[in-house]
Amino acid sequence: MIAPHQHTNQHGFTLIELVVVLVLVGVLSVFALPKLMDRASMDARSYANRLQSIVMHANRQAIAQRKPIRVTFAPAGASMAYVSGGAISVPVLDPSTGAPYSLACPSNLGNCLTTTGSVVFNANNSGRALTSPSQPLVVNIVVTGYTAQFTIENETGYIHR
Repeated sequence: MIAPHQHTNQHGFTLIELVVVLVLVGVLSVFALPKLMDRASMDARSYANRLQSIVMHANRQAIAQRKPIRVTFAPAGASMAYVSGGAISVPVLDPSTGAPYSLACPSNLGNCLTTTGSVVFNANNSGRALTSPSQPLVVNIVVTGYTAQFTIENETGYIHR
């Protein structure tokens, strides 16, 4: 028989442990969750990074293949095509899908590019990049709550944020 003053081996959480967990959950809900729930900003940031890497890929591919490649920017996205004699001849194919290389704005963002224009990498097989208009081409990705941009320099094709 157990004496009244003896305690059995009890399991559970103390009040202090429960309060600490509640405080941590509160802090996370105030600071972290709003950032995780803003899907449009995350999609726009991802699109901006992917678009910049695709433009850099076009630059490298044009030099490596010794073929001019034009990247065209429109409000709904961007596309790439080989240039022959000043005219677009064949779309550049995406190596992973075999489809023409283009990058449309995510469907939840609508038209996210405010830039129209184009750049030809390795123009006339000279290694130069020619932008249209003939000045640095600033590519802007704009959605509610997020704006990103990168610049493609005329002549050199240097791409930077």
